[in-house]
Amino acid sequence: MASRRRRKVLRESEEIARFRRVEFHKNQPHRRGLPDHEVLDELYGYPLGRLLKRREINQRQFRAGEDWVAVVLEYNSIMGLPDLAGRRPSGRSTNGEPDQAKIQKAREKYDQAIHALMSTVRGRWPLIVCKQVCIQQHEIIESQLADLRAGLDSLAGCFGILTGEAA
Repeated sequence: MASRRRRKVLRESEEIARFRRVEFHKNQPHRRGLPDHEVLDELYGYPLGRLLKRREINQRQFRAGEDWVAVVLEYNSIMGLPDLAGRRPSGRSTNGEPDQAKIQKAREKYDQAIHALMSTVRGRWPLIVCKQVCIQQHEIIESQLADLRAGLDSLAGCFGILTGEAA
């Protein structure tokens, strides 16, 4: 069988492609005013990352928020709840139903995280603010920052995160 000849395709150089990506990202409201070398940084793409980049939270708190999102996603998936975008699961996975041990473990991790958030001295507000920032990806106002930090510190203790270094 004869091989098909490829048509000559005009391809953009790497510099032009990067320039287009930078220009696209510069127009996003949360990236306006950033220097070109930081525009493509993924952390600017969501509120928790922006708080870390602005040094309003530390690396340990950031990791706690990221871990909590993973716990919530796993819990929602196993329980058949909508994902973070509000979409319902598309039915059973290819592996069938998860075993009872996996369900129990996901419930325990989720319950421990919720208990940690609710047991702070600031009442239920850390849970509410952490949910808004980490799960729903809303921006917060400055007066909510103390509740967010308290919640993330509580989650870090719950998850055993001692420092900001990668595990």
